Amino acid sequence: MVAKGNSLGDILDHLCRLVEELSPGVLASILLMDPNGRQLRHGAAPNLPKAYNDTIDGLVIGNSAGSCGTAAYRAEQVIVSDIANDPLWADFRELALAHFAPRVLVYADLFIRRQCDWNICHVLSRAP
Repeated sequence: MVAKGNSLGDILDHLCRLVEELSPGVLASILLMDPNGRQLRHGAAPNLPKAYNDTIDGLVIGNSAGSCGTAAYRAEQVIVSDIANDPLWADFRELALAHFAPRVLVYADLFIRRQCDWNICHVLSRAP
């Protein structure tokens, strides 16, 4: 896809769909680190609700910013098994529970670490 000149958005969307196809019951999304190094931007999430994607676009990373924002801040993998009770989701609990089951597993990891030019945080969550 890169050699064919496809856009980054198309490539990331295809990657999410491939992950979902290979892992039934999983929803995938990719967030990109903003050049300011403090926020995550929507990259791709073909099967997550648009309202959810729109709300987390521009998420400020931090030590308690959901799974993805925390993973980006700490530069390490974060796994949350219960968004209804996990303290990392305190500021995003209502948003998440409006779209996902309370015991959804959220896995966040960094494909490309913070020291690179651009970073990707990848989130997988079991379908509600």
